[in-house]
Amino acid sequence: MLFKVQKLPFKYIPVNPVSPIAIKFTKQRQVPILRIGEEWRKDSTPLGIWLNDRFPEMNILGNSELSQQKILAIDSWISHSLITARFRHAIEWENPWNAMRNGWTLARAVNNATPIPMVLRWLWPVLIRKAKFIVNMMDQIELKEPMPVMRQRLCDEFVTHLGNGPFLGEEMQVSLADLSAYPVGI
Repeated sequence: MLFKVQKLPFKYIPVNPVSPIAIKFTKQRQVPILRIGEEWRKDSTPLGIWLNDRFPEMNILGNSELSQQKILAIDSWISHSLITARFRHAIEWENPWNAMRNGWTLARAVNNATPIPMVLRWLWPVLIRKAKFIVNMMDQIELKEPMPVMRQRLCDEFVTHLGNGPFLGEEMQVSLADLSAYPVGI
């Protein structure tokens, strides 16, 4: 996303979520991963910081130390609250029909990036519930909070993080926090 925002050339390599051979060299199964020359980084936040250091003209960490601290704090909130809450819907199905439909929508999105067999697309809502990274995420959050209360709390927190700015952290330009939140939505 950062490369699109900055209009920088890049080569996208689709990674099959069932068989991530393209990223085997990283010894992990998840993306994002970025390689520039012979250097590579993984994980969104360290990757964003690396890009900001390497290409300071991109400036996705704000114009001051205070801005940077605020952006990184919001980015952490996105990783540990907003994203985990979105995956909670994959584990706890308030409405099975909606859960299945949402799972199929996710499977279609994944399939658009990397084709997956139709049988996996149909089974995606059930399979994703058992995915190790999602199960691990659920171990990190408070599951006693009712889903409607959680959604409202996250919306309120998101608005607070937006503040008076057009971008998160009251920034006037896209930051690492915005790039982290964009694919999640609320």
